Amino acid sequence: MTIGTKYTDSMVVIPARLQSRRFPRKPLQMAGNNSLLQHTHHQARKSRASVVCVASADPEIQDHCGRNGIAWWPTSQAHMTGTHRCAEVLELVDGSVGIVINWQCDEPLVLPEWIDLMIEKIIQIGADIVTLVASLSAPAAENKNVAKVVVSDDRCMWFSRLPLYDSKAHIGIYAFRSEILRKLGKMQRTNLSRGESLEQLAWLEAGYKISYIEVDHLPLAINTPHDWKRFADKFDQQEINRL
Repeated sequence: MTIGTKYTDSMVVIPARLQSRRFPRKPLQMAGNNSLLQHTHHQARKSRASVVCVASADPEIQDHCGRNGIAWWPTSQAHMTGTHRCAEVLELVDGSVGIVINWQCDEPLVLPEWIDLMIEKIIQIGADIVTLVASLSAPAAENKNVAKVVVSDDRCMWFSRLPLYDSKAHIGIYAFRSEILRKLGKMQRTNLSRGESLEQLAWLEAGYKISYIEVDHLPLAINTPHDWKRFADKFDQQEINRL
């Protein structure tokens, strides 16, 4: 359902944590006058989702959100993945939320209209899970920080951090029907998902269908300090749309 320009039963959740093996304290890194978390939140607010909030167990992130007018929910330190954190938020809000978008904090350049397309796909065809893919360049194919996905007949068939034949680049944003997210929030990681550090492999192993939308480019994701330097340097030069 929509009121004005918003989907009234949709919610974006941005999971955020300070502990990261590749880039500690990533959400609070500053570019311009805003943190990475603020940049991502700003993009999310441009989408047609009716609610945007942060989910975090870290008091420092919670305080940062409070001081900057960002809605947030406290979540457990024990969560294995961002999706588990999103599932906890779903249980904390009222029952009116039908679609939840897991927008990773390290994706500040995802376009809000892509999120709208994901929501529309769930509404129109009743998909359980929708994600984003893009064409895979040769450098990205060799980059283990870029997940690869094989797609066929509107399904994501498999994911890996290693090069896969005839694959796409995966953009780690998901839209879920709320009843599916509740089930995923109770799942444990599998050996495959743990080995690749790709939570979605456990969903495929459990038989869930992941649909996708292909977008026209792969945005820069902030996985490492080097990625952040590229983002911050371009931001300072007002060239952010070129990333």
